[in-house]
Amino acid sequence: MAEIDGDEVDEYTLMIGNSPELSSTGEQYIAHGNLARQLREFRALEFSCTLVMFGLALFFACIPVQQRSIPSIEVQINSNTTVWSRDPMLNAKVHPEQVPTEALVFFGVLIPVTVNLLMNYVLPRALKVRLVPHDTRDFMLALAQTASMSELLTEFTKNLTGRFRPSFHGMCGWQYDVV
Repeated sequence: MAEIDGDEVDEYTLMIGNSPELSSTGEQYIAHGNLARQLREFRALEFSCTLVMFGLALFFACIPVQQRSIPSIEVQINSNTTVWSRDPMLNAKVHPEQVPTEALVFFGVLIPVTVNLLMNYVLPRALKVRLVPHDTRDFMLALAQTASMSELLTEFTKNLTGRFRPSFHGMCGWQYDVV
């Protein structure tokens, strides 16, 4: 480990060094370069794209879903009589959620964020480990991008297909003795 300006730096960081773009001394680059450097450092473009994806997902969630008629099947009893029946593909029994939303948020967001914060802020105080600059920021960016892409694709697909769930009749409380 080498020491630069009082901070311990490992060999990998020393090999990378400063980029020529960021270390130029020309005055014309100072004002523009400082803003551009800060935008790159804070991953402004990536976070902006994530916000756009969440916005598109919200748009797809708010627009009307493609309306379809309730599917039915024509059943011919004899040469003169035809009856219409419910589509058996939509007659599955309604089951409670396998994994509730609270569990998805807990295991998919809270636990990973907690582990990341422990690894980046608590562990270095207890043990001598190599710190990765901006690791928490990049982790949060990856988590936000994953959530936004998932939400966008889910809302887009739900809106585009407008398909009924297999347990549609059970979810609606279909009265079997009336129809």
